[in-house]
Amino acid sequence: MSVLQISRWEVRSVGGLCCDSEYEGGWQDHFLSLLIEADNGGTANPFLQGFRSAIYEAVACTAFCFVRPALSAHRSQVELVLAWHYFVEHPVECEAARQKSDGFVLPGTVKSYLIKSFRKFSIRFALLSKNRIREAEEMYCFLSAYVHATTAATLPNYFVVEEVLGGGNICE
Repeated sequence: MSVLQISRWEVRSVGGLCCDSEYEGGWQDHFLSLLIEADNGGTANPFLQGFRSAIYEAVACTAFCFVRPALSAHRSQVELVLAWHYFVEHPVECEAARQKSDGFVLPGTVKSYLIKSFRKFSIRFALLSKNRIREAEEMYCFLSAYVHATTAATLPNYFVVEEVLGGGNICE
């Protein structure tokens, strides 16, 4: 079966997520509902909607073997959930970022803010880092290396269009 012949069922089943109108929720909706409740005014909620969309984008790209776009979507998830964490506490800055498309805060800035503003953040983040099962210490840097192709190991290396599409057999 070629990559372009993947059925709707296969797209829905990747990662246990579903991408069509029959979808009735899952772990990400439960997780997002908790965050939405935390944002009483709802000012920062568009960033959560973007986060949900990035989840679906990553699933769809993975289903079609588009690895680099899937990694970009995962990187967007990190950026958007961190932005939400910042903007939920800064509604004026949030509104400015939403209206003018500038003023977006970078993940490093948000992480510094969280460390300075929330005493337990450093302790909890260190605990998560200590118990990670992935090799990469900083996942955002890992994803960025692929999105920006900053090392020899992350450079695209295709010679024909069919290789980008997986040659029809990578996803089988």
